[in-house]
Amino acid sequence: GGLGIGGGGADADVQRGETRGRVRHYARLDFEAIRRACRIDPQQYAIAFPQAPEAMLGPDWQRRLAESVSEGASGCFFYRVRHADGSDSGFLVKQITAVEKRTLLRILPAYREHVISRRGHTLLHYYGCHSVRLRWVASARIYFVVMRNFAPVSPYLVFDLKGATANRRALASSSLFRFEPAESSVAAALGALSPTRSGSQSRPPSGPGAGSGSAASPAFHDELSGQAHGTSPHLQVGARNSNHYGTLRDWEWMDVAMSAELAHEDKLRLFEQLSGDSSFLCAQHVIDYSLLVAVARVADVRYAEIRPAESRYMSVTPGAPASSGVPAAFPRTPPRPPARGRFLLDPLERARVLRMLQAAGGVVSRDRQKVYFVGIIDVLSQHSLRWVLQQQALRVLYSLVCRSAAADGITALPPAAYAERFMAFVVSEVLGTDGLTATEGGTLTARQLEGIERWKHLWIRRRHGLLRERIESERADLTMRIAELELVIERLRQRA
Repeated sequence: GGLGIGGGGADADVQRGETRGRVRHYARLDFEAIRRACRIDPQQYAIAFPQAPEAMLGPDWQRRLAESVSEGASGCFFYRVRHADGSDSGFLVKQITAVEKRTLLRILPAYREHVISRRGHTLLHYYGCHSVRLRWVASARIYFVVMRNFAPVSPYLVFDLKGATANRRALASSSLFRFEPAESSVAAALGALSPTRSGSQSRPPSGPGAGSGSAASPAFHDELSGQAHGTSPHLQVGARNSNHYGTLRDWEWMDVAMSAELAHEDKLRLFEQLSGDSSFLCAQHVIDYSLLVAVARVADVRYAEIRPAESRYMSVTPGAPASSGVPAAFPRTPPRPPARGRFLLDPLERARVLRMLQAAGGVVSRDRQKVYFVGIIDVLSQHSLRWVLQQQALRVLYSLVCRSAAADGITALPPAAYAERFMAFVVSEVLGTDGLTATEGGTLTARQLEGIERWKHLWIRRRHGLLRERIESERADLTMRIAELELVIERLRQRA
């Protein structure tokens, strides 16, 4: 397999690993079991990676491995793995430290059982752990993991959410109100009808941060155009998704009154997955993890970014829940791309695109205009004495400035408190409590409701009350209008 990543062979000692040349593979059998539970085809997994480290220097693999550097303090490298045709393979290679490698291998047996017991229905996806020694003398090993690419298409907005409030703002306040004009879908449609612009190419995304790497994953920004991918330029639909702001954080989510507008069954499914995964991480004494939420606009998705799931996954039951962590099957033939710069108004075309995005792991919004890609990332930091000392020091500092209550918003919390606050934020600010309580058919427990009451003082922003009320009222009106139009369509079908 590529770099030996997807091949078979007997498992060696977990910490020592199995060495082939300069490449070392850790816990092969454990990761093979995890990939089977996630229904990843072994052959397709193997050919997604180069056969040897030297092959990565060739022009083909330099084109297929899109490199990016984390915006975070770690400065680690990410590689988005593409197929030969430029489409996304669904895999992401991330550089990790030796300490993170030891943490992963320490929790690996429990993680394997967690994934198997949930039959792959999880938001935690680690598929392999490897290292390579560089050529020069006395060089250290470089460790990396293979993960699932949670955002296989270029999103409109990306959020990294922890439920913390200390140092959880990515933009200056002025950036929230500064508008960076970009060519919209409306302008693109009008341009397509203009004789003077007939046949012209649309401009690439502009503005600060356009095309830059994300703190969570390089999959959020596609550096190459469709032609650089070796794909036809007509595969871009509308004004393509482009994230001008990088990876946003908790305060930006609350400042603009964001909310995951999901159907009731999708909300319940996500809540159940998040509850199970956060409980697992708490049992493993892991903290500092985040909920990654990438929002893509359906009208701006490029077909070239999506490849049928049959190329990555083994026999998957058609119609499987899209947010379950096991993508449903793609249609065997890709949809016919609409004309460049036009809206996806055709219901059949839109339905096909939505099925492809669901199969890629997306969750469709209630208004069917957006798709959410969700995953839990950065789960390789175990609670230790360093975190305890950091917590005590920060609490003292907050007390000195008479802001003791704000100390609840730091990252350095014990695992149980971190998991409780994480889920409280997810329920109250991301999913919403509507439909999750036991009286409404949900599984939200009394203890989880108490957790929301305990932590909600961190997220109450009274100065944004009017903004939130306006947005939520408009959201309710739009949802009602969609329901009315669906009813009209159904009546017309019955008459026909």
